[in-house]
Amino acid sequence: MTEKFRRRSGVKNLNPEEAGRVILSIIEPRFASAEAAYAWFHSKPLPGFSDLTAVQLVAEGRSEAVLEYVEAIDMGIHA
Repeated sequence: MTEKFRRRSGVKNLNPEEAGRVILSIIEPRFASAEAAYAWFHSKPLPGFSDLTAVQLVAEGRSEAVLEYVEAIDMGIHA
């Protein structure tokens, strides 16, 4: 089982607040600051998800989708 798969399946069983904290801890190194990661998580509409933000997806119970999106960006699939 890969680390990415473990992270994705791990957020599945968390409540939205806990899942949000886990996702923020995963994405924070990709940004210049914790504040920038927080701003992205709360305000950047994600293409392919009806322009919902990551926090909106997490609130809907779609934390795994947010991590899959981040993984896709890491692989160069999304710009």
